[in-house]
Amino acid sequence: MTDQARASTSDAVVTTVDDTSNTDGPDSTINDFLDLERSLTECISSNPPPGCGRVPTSPGDRGGWQQLLLFGVMMGGISVIFWRVARAVRRRDTAVQAE
Repeated sequence: MTDQARASTSDAVVTTVDDTSNTDGPDSTINDFLDLERSLTECISSNPPPGCGRVPTSPGDRGGWQQLLLFGVMMGGISVIFWRVARAVRRRDTAVQAE
């Protein structure tokens, strides 16, 4: 094998091995879901203590306006159901007393 053939073979190997530009990896290793200032075991529970979460950044996040609006709509629906049941019980009691 000639020197030129060896050089081109080693260049090809070096260019494939030397290719370190990885565009598939993450830009950073920051975890958006947990506050890493606290112990991880403190934050993973069904009722995490204050300071384990993060500030809502999109409307659908925990504590965002969409979640609060949904809570209001659900409370309104439960109030309507309670009002209808209470009204039906009063009407029934009035009808029973009238007899």
